[in-house]
Amino acid sequence: MTKTSPKPQDKNSAIEAKITPTHDKSSLKKSGETGKVLAQNSRQWRQASSGKDWWEKKSLGFKATLAAALMGVLPIIIIGGIAYFLANRQFEKQATENVQSRAVELKDKLQLSLENIYGDIQILSGLNVFTDPSLREKITREEKEAILTEYVKNSYYYDSLAVFDLKGDVLAQSEGEKLPNKFEQDYIQAVLKTKNTFISDPQISPQTGILSVYVSAPIINRETGKMDAIIRSRLPMMGFNEIFLGQKKRGGNYHIIDSRNKIVSAENEEEINKPLAQLFPVVGARVEEIEAGDESQAPEALTITDNHEGKEAIIGVGFLDKELEEKYNLDWKMLVAVEQNVALAAKSQLLWTLLFGSVVTAGMVSSLAILLVNRATRPIQDVARAVEKIGQGDFTTQLVVTGQDEIGLLSSNINQMTNRIKTLIEEQQLSATQAVLLRNITLKLAEALNTETVFKIVVTEMREALGSDRVLVYRFDENWQGKIIAESVGDSWPLSLGATINDPCFAERYVQKYKQGRVQATPDIYNAGLTECHIQQLEPFAVKANLVAPITVEGELLGLLITHQCDRPRHWEKTEIDFFAQTATQIGPALERTILLEKQVLDAQLAQSLKEITIRIAQSLNQDAVFDIAVRESRLALAADRVIVYLFAPDWSGTVVAESVGDLWPRALGNTIDDPCFIEKYIEKYKQGRVHPTNNIYTAGLTDCYLRQLEPFAVKANLVTPIIVEGELIGLLIAHQCSGPRKWEQGEIDFLTQVATQIGPALERVNLLAGQRQAEAEQRQEKERLQQRALELLMEVDPVSQGDLTIRASVTEDEIGTIADSYNAMIENLRRIVDQVQSAAMQVTATTRENEIYVGNLSAESLRQATDIMQTLDKIQGMNESISAVAASAEQAEVAVKLASDSVESGDAAMNRTVDGILAIRETVAETAKKVKRLGESTQKISQVVNLISSFADQTNLLALNASIEAAHAGEEGRGFAVVADEVRSLARQSAAATAEIEKVVTQIQAETNEVVAAMETGTQQVVLGTKLVEETRQNLNQITAASAQITQLVGAIASSALEQSLTSEEVTKTMSDVAEISNNTSKTASQVSESFKDLLAVAEQLQASIGRFKIH
Repeated sequence: MTKTSPKPQDKNSAIEAKITPTHDKSSLKKSGETGKVLAQNSRQWRQASSGKDWWEKKSLGFKATLAAALMGVLPIIIIGGIAYFLANRQFEKQATENVQSRAVELKDKLQLSLENIYGDIQILSGLNVFTDPSLREKITREEKEAILTEYVKNSYYYDSLAVFDLKGDVLAQSEGEKLPNKFEQDYIQAVLKTKNTFISDPQISPQTGILSVYVSAPIINRETGKMDAIIRSRLPMMGFNEIFLGQKKRGGNYHIIDSRNKIVSAENEEEINKPLAQLFPVVGARVEEIEAGDESQAPEALTITDNHEGKEAIIGVGFLDKELEEKYNLDWKMLVAVEQNVALAAKSQLLWTLLFGSVVTAGMVSSLAILLVNRATRPIQDVARAVEKIGQGDFTTQLVVTGQDEIGLLSSNINQMTNRIKTLIEEQQLSATQAVLLRNITLKLAEALNTETVFKIVVTEMREALGSDRVLVYRFDENWQGKIIAESVGDSWPLSLGATINDPCFAERYVQKYKQGRVQATPDIYNAGLTECHIQQLEPFAVKANLVAPITVEGELLGLLITHQCDRPRHWEKTEIDFFAQTATQIGPALERTILLEKQVLDAQLAQSLKEITIRIAQSLNQDAVFDIAVRESRLALAADRVIVYLFAPDWSGTVVAESVGDLWPRALGNTIDDPCFIEKYIEKYKQGRVHPTNNIYTAGLTDCYLRQLEPFAVKANLVTPIIVEGELIGLLIAHQCSGPRKWEQGEIDFLTQVATQIGPALERVNLLAGQRQAEAEQRQEKERLQQRALELLMEVDPVSQGDLTIRASVTEDEIGTIADSYNAMIENLRRIVDQVQSAAMQVTATTRENEIYVGNLSAESLRQATDIMQTLDKIQGMNESISAVAASAEQAEVAVKLASDSVESGDAAMNRTVDGILAIRETVAETAKKVKRLGESTQKISQVVNLISSFADQTNLLALNASIEAAHAGEEGRGFAVVADEVRSLARQSAAATAEIEKVVTQIQAETNEVVAAMETGTQQVVLGTKLVEETRQNLNQITAASAQITQLVGAIASSALEQSLTSEEVTKTMSDVAEISNNTSKTASQVSESFKDLLAVAEQLQASIGRFKIH
């Protein structure tokens, strides 16, 4: 937590001027005033006594005795009364001033705490992680909450930090109960309205149930300049108890009053949250009166006597400074209550002392006055004169004690009383002076922004306050050896600043004592029993007396605050020792604050440096640039003497590959260092992220081997972090301090660790870019090679487009080789198919030509059969006419029968030839049908092969299209390959067109073949039918032959059966007409078959011509 200090104000200067120590002169002045009062009272008493008549009537003894008694007793009573009266007023005034001073002191502490709180919220609201939009997006909510939690843990005041959006929703919060929406809370609404920091009056926290103060501030977007979030801190009021707990030991109680005049913090918890007027009615009324009046006339502090817990008490009230009250919009007060019996305890003690002394003295003087009246007169007169001098302020006056009687005792008591009064006044003045000086030193320390300023303020102010010759700060290292880091010394004495003092006995004898708060006062170093060694350490600086107090920070002994008296031995007063110890105590909190502030400034600077390094590393394009930026910028950020990158070899030996080193120190770049212990002890640790700081290599327990590796490079302290790339340890990022040992702060360790962490992704990116460039070059070469191979392939397979199927592409082991192999397979399949098609076409042509002769013969025989049948029909008609004339001439019938018999035999022979021709036609047609069917099957195979070729062409076209697309993606480098792919596509399209043309021809052949098969099947059926009709005709002719043979025997019956024969002849005529018609049809069918065979021959020759384009051998 960052603590800020209020600026010194004019009133402080005024206070310092008023309480400048006056020592003896002030004492004498006040004593003189007291003496004048005593002398005046004495004269008045004597004048009153001398005017009484009864005095004249008394005897001399009585007078002498009475006078002696009165002279012995009355001065004592009067002096005691006057001293008590004066001391009483002084004590009351001093007690009032002390209470008021304490109220102002606590008020200043309260103001300082409020300013610290205000400064903290300002710093938190300005953190880059909240104000920088780009950084805010990069850092996760968990990382933001970790920052807030760590801040709370390290803080003195807070128990909660949270960041809200403008709707009151939590964006990030420190560890603890999850916070709900806080939009309706006054600290959110106040910032939304005013856009300024807001500090609330204490209120009960709904999360903790504890009375707490809420502080909120706007978070301004660095880019837009607008508020886009609100940060809120919560401070339990019990935290203030730690600041003011010491009041009870000083005899008082503190109370913090808020703007509502309620008590919000007190040592007695039962008083918290009660109205001020309830516990302190008089104070409450007075405060309300002041607040109701002119604020400009309001006092800085107020002191009133009031009741507290049933007892009279002196109440001091401190009001916040007006400018701070307006700045924070808080009207808080600090109240200190001290019981009167405690505040005025010295007055009661003095009263009893005076009463006791007066009574004892009066009794002794009265008893001795009767016997020693004459002798006592002179001493009493001496006492009166001495008292008169004392009343005049001469506290150096001392009575001579000549005996041990009452007069001597009286003289001694007066001397003691005088010394005591003088001592009391001087002590009171010195205490007040030292309190103010301590307050001023504390305020100045609160203003310091660094440890050097703190030490400078302390030594300067302390030497002035004590009037000593030298004040210094002696700081320890880790071995309890010390160095003087701050000094204020008179011009006449030697300087000790920067001196290193080695006290071998200190760690063993004195560390624990000083840790426990020991303050050592040495009035004379030569008579204090110091060792000769110790005296020899002090003599070079002319030390005669010294005063030593410890400086502790967070419970640890940091060093010693020492003052020297060089001109003479010096007796150190208790007040000086206490003042010196209190001042040393104040150094600790001031150092804690400044150290924390310096750490925060360092952390902020390192965070900015880390951001710049990360950006620059991310922009680097090679490993050397990454390493160079890392070592150079890290050395500047850490203010180290050297930063190196130590890169491992495969055997875990290492080489310094990058270095940034100061001009005064040796260079390590290029050195190879082989640590034999590294593999066994440290590899796994560094792989797991080990970060190792060494503050002093000579006290860290390092081996001699390791020290010998570091000493050539003048290393005194180092910080080692691993560099991990893709999970592998590749090297170390190391910072060296060569000028001396160095305590590495946690922020510095975290910084170097984060830089080393950033190197890993940067190197991964650099390696990736290098790999991409190499891959691009290889890809470009591969594309050029593929283009060349593709051109070669095109040149090799170009004859295929001319029909040369004997070409084979060269097969290689690359992608083009795969395409070439596919082309070879496709061409081989196409060659076999074309070969089969050529064979089938030649076979069809030969078969067609062979069957064409038979079909021609069939057609001629069918025509001749038809002619014979027509002749037979004509003869049958003539026979019919002959039969009609049978009745006219039997002779003619016999001749006619003979002729008819011959004709029948000729018809029977013609019928046999007809049947044989028809059967031959039938067999020829069947054989032709079989061959035509085989031709159809061959054409179907050709169709399948053509489809296969078509699919190959489509696949080739698709491959060429994909190659064109890839070439287009490759840009200019793939243009040549795109040309090759277009040529391949063109060849594929030509192949597809050729296969389509072949497919059309094959389809046409299949269609015509099917027609021929159908026609042949029809012809076969008609031949079968003609065969049946001819067979029937033959049977009829056989019957005619049989009838003709019987004619000769049945001539006589011819007449009777002439009519029957006439009818039979008509039927024969009709049958023969049918036969003639069938014969004509058969002749026509044979002619059609002959024409079909001619067409089939033309198609086969055309197919053979098409296939002949391809070269397959």
